[in-house]
Amino acid sequence: MSNIDSNQTGIGEDLPPDVTRYPSVYWVVLVAFILFYGAIAFIFWPHKFTFGGQELNTGLIILVAGVLHFAAGIRVIGVDEIAAPFFLGIPSIQVSGGPLFAPPLLYQVVKRSRRIIQLELPDNPEKIFRAGESDTKTPEGFKPPIRIPFANTPKEPVEGIREDDPLHRRGTNEVSVYVRMQIEELINFHVRIGDEDAAKIQIEDTAVSFLNEALTQLTPAMALNDLKKINNALDDHIRAHTKNWGVNIVDARIKLIEFSRSLNSKIE
Repeated sequence: MSNIDSNQTGIGEDLPPDVTRYPSVYWVVLVAFILFYGAIAFIFWPHKFTFGGQELNTGLIILVAGVLHFAAGIRVIGVDEIAAPFFLGIPSIQVSGGPLFAPPLLYQVVKRSRRIIQLELPDNPEKIFRAGESDTKTPEGFKPPIRIPFANTPKEPVEGIREDDPLHRRGTNEVSVYVRMQIEELINFHVRIGDEDAAKIQIEDTAVSFLNEALTQLTPAMALNDLKKINNALDDHIRAHTKNWGVNIVDARIKLIEFSRSLNSKIE
């Protein structure tokens, strides 16, 4: 088998470990919000006005409005969730498994699941579109398969593989990959990547690039013979390219190398 470097380096390593965050901003703004409503209510407390035949205290109305405004921002973040409030785009804190106070109009709250997400590349099997002779465009909501051209039979014999093995020939085959990841640092993930869809696009490009470099040097038989080594190298490659994204890559593996109908017939 050709040398596959499992000690990959990637663009993720060029990023600083963490996006700069300002926890004090969150608390200062929250305290300022409470003091603002309190001060305005105190100033207008002596003032009264009549509404619907009833005399109402202006300061009390302002105080109630402030309490309701504050209450509207109370959120309970589950242990399987992670959330981060941004004040005018400034990252501050992140919360998981606890309360979060983020009054509307003051904070933009970003929330994601902490559960392990499985990315099927290029997509779930029912969403793969294989174009026919009359098809020229992939329908919306579908993805074309990942097709990799494998190498021709090498001149020198390969240990453990028969020379007349149908899989020991050049051919173009579909390859599917799965990557399981978990969001751990939401601020890093949100600022640098955005969301799971954007992460999937970048991880897919990284995986396809690796597969093209690695599998085009091998016949299908050679790839299957060293699948564990290839998977380990793919896993290392994706980890290196997602370093400092704020995610934990649980594992990344080739899910299936799907052979053509004619090749399957030869195998049978």
